[in-house]
Amino acid sequence: MEARDNRAVWATTRELWLVLSLCCIALPAEAVAQSRDSLYVFGDLLADTATSRWCAYSNPVAWKAAAESAHALTSGVVEFKRGRVAVIKLVEDGESGDWLVYSTYMVDSAGAIRRLNRMINDLPTQSSLDQRFVIRNGRAILLSAKNHDLHTRKPTGPPSDWVPDLPIATTLQAFGFFPLIERDLNEVRSRGELCTAPLPRVLVSVLPLVRARSRIPVLLPSELPPPIREAKHAVADSDRVSADNYAIMLFYQLGMGHAGFAGAFGGESTRKFDPGELPNVYKVRLAHDYVGYFSPVSCGGSCAPANIWWEEAGVTYDVQISLPSTTSEKDQEDLMTGVANSAIVAGPR
Repeated sequence: MEARDNRAVWATTRELWLVLSLCCIALPAEAVAQSRDSLYVFGDLLADTATSRWCAYSNPVAWKAAAESAHALTSGVVEFKRGRVAVIKLVEDGESGDWLVYSTYMVDSAGAIRRLNRMINDLPTQSSLDQRFVIRNGRAILLSAKNHDLHTRKPTGPPSDWVPDLPIATTLQAFGFFPLIERDLNEVRSRGELCTAPLPRVLVSVLPLVRARSRIPVLLPSELPPPIREAKHAVADSDRVSADNYAIMLFYQLGMGHAGFAGAFGGESTRKFDPGELPNVYKVRLAHDYVGYFSPVSCGGSCAPANIWWEEAGVTYDVQISLPSTTSEKDQEDLMTGVANSAIVAGPR
């Protein structure tokens, strides 16, 4: 009976924090004005990013209902000030229901995360841990950590080892909902809600590195076609990841050169050639009425992969996929245009 009562208090405490921090009660005029310039998000910070999905809402009532329906483990608010992200407040649930984390990220006028205040409540030990971090040079530096009794808030000595291993975002791009508060911000506000597309598992680990180094939007498909669906490794090409370009290589196995190569995704804002002028290239129609240029597998001493290029917002994107030379050109074209369309529709990551 006591455990049930504790969980009821737990749920009530979570709800109260959300209500207070997300500005859903009567507030001074200035705060109310600011709350109208907020977006409400939910998803799962601890889930495999390949299968997780983030949604953003402009209406807190609709957001709350959708988050509850989705049984979201993470929910929160993104507050804007003068058109830029100023504060991000998140509540993260442990899947076991044993702990709850309240995080408040402070963002400066240049869009850099500067501080994180975090409170971790643990139900089994009835403990509450307050942490303060400063974010410098892409690193979270712990300034203080104080343990309290969950209910009385009285100090209970040094922090114990029960603290869950939780990620800390050191850049806005590290949040799974980043596209929703950046590129898709106006669409979220006009439509009232919008969700991100999933990302293939193999591409999850390399995306933050590419985002951090490149200024151009990263386009990747929501799913990979066979046979490259079996690729196990994604590598950012260090020679082609900079402010103006990026390249992500997929491999079935590392250290095997061409034999282990599965495919590649790239973008470049300083195009040095016109794909339409290359030999053995065919014009194709892509999603959003973009014009693509498709080149099938070609073999000489060895076989070059199939390619497709298109231009979007001043950036030339390209996809390469290693396919068997016995694959018909029609099947190659269908596969390549399908991957390109998936990347276009998914939008910047």
